[in-house]
Formats: sequence, structure tokens, C-alpha cells
Amino acid sequence: MRPQSGRRAEILSLPLAAMVDIVFLLLVYFLVTYEDETPEALLAVQQAAIAAAEAPPMQTGLLELEVRPGQVLIQGVPRRAAEVRDALTTLAALDPSLAVVVRIHPQAPAAEVVRLLDECRGAGFENLNLVALDQN
Repeated sequence: MRPQSGRRAEILSLPLAAMVDIVFLLLVYFLVTYEDETPEALLAVQQAAIAAAEAPPMQTGLLELEVRPGQVLIQGVPRRAAEVRDALTTLAALDPSLAVVVRIHPQAPAAEVVRLLDECRGAGFENLNLVALDQN
């Protein structure tokens, strides 16, 4: 079939405004419903921290460490850096299955926390739990 000579062929145009609206609606939907995956390692630390926070403060089989700016407390007693390593080694020799709860002050430098965790691992402790303290 041939088009009639008097009629021009009509060009079909797509409604781009409606398509752009749909694309933006889909973009907003995906941004709102997106959930980032939580790494499993982070879940283990959070569970341990919750369990440690609910535990009574002076429980048998529990070693409490606290990291403050420029200071480490073992069972509430301030210790110098050299004393911390010796005390941890002695306690690990007595009972390496002790649960170690490290309470971290918000102003404590991350390097001190990592150094203390490394010393706990080096002493032989395997059950390490982290608890973040409030600003109080």
C-alpha cells in the first residue's frame, strides 16, 4: 500500500516527559528501599558488646579493661603501658578462657584501643568484647 499523495507521513513521537517521570520515580524507589548489608564480623562484635553490657560488673571469669585518653584501667586500677602487658600475661597464664571486656571511652584514641587489643591477643586471650562508654 502506498501512502496517498495528498497526505504526508506522520512522524510518531514518544512522550519523553512521562518516561523521565517514571525513571525518576524508580530511582527514588530504589534509593529509599536500599538496605546496606551488615558485615558478619560487625554483628559478632555488637552481640558480644550487648552481652557484656548486660553482665554484672564483678563477675567471675570476667576481666574488665577500660581505655581512657592516656590511661588504661585493669579491673578499675590505673596501669602504665609497661604494667598492662605484664598484668595481661600473668592473668592469661592463670586462666586464658577469661572473658575480656574492653570498655572504650569516647575520647580514647583508636591507636590505644588497637594496641590494647593486640596485647590481649598476644597474651593469649581469645574471648574479647568491646563496649563503647557514654560521654558521662
